[in-house]
Amino acid sequence: MHSLKRVATLLLLGVGLAGVSQATTLVSLSTEQLAAQSDNIVIGTCTQLRSAWVDRTLVTLATISVSESLKGDAAQEVTLVVPGGVDASRPVPVAVIYPDAPFVGLRDNVLLFLNDEAAVADGFSVVGYSQGKYTILRDASGHETASAARGERVDLATFKQQIRNAVEAQGGNN
Repeated sequence: MHSLKRVATLLLLGVGLAGVSQATTLVSLSTEQLAAQSDNIVIGTCTQLRSAWVDRTLVTLATISVSESLKGDAAQEVTLVVPGGVDASRPVPVAVIYPDAPFVGLRDNVLLFLNDEAAVADGFSVVGYSQGKYTILRDASGHETASAARGERVDLATFKQQIRNAVEAQGGNN
């Protein structure tokens, strides 16, 4: 019986992924465009992850402890609402994956371009899907870079200055 549930789960997951595997085309956004479209731009660390149903959509809620704000008035903690997640509490577990959705892991240090997410109280979504999420990496010498989902890496200090310049050109921090 247990193996029957496992097979049913895999079949449902396969059917669900087949429906999600439709082509997704995102318009490439520059740093200036990401900054212009963002309500907040923050740097922080993911301290908690959990999946939840919002209406009839499965999402992952990531708590981000904010260490620096480059735009907007974000609180010391923000809730990032990421499409997709896993609900293992059901008789048949459900997993939903969205192509090009940003991924945030527990204890990841990230730089995020954010917009208010009305579906979740005090929630935020990432601007430009995965384009608006950068992972901050530190090498053995302490040098920090921001790594995009697309693979490119930029010096963090230079990137932060580029963001500040873009925000200033738009008329300030808010």
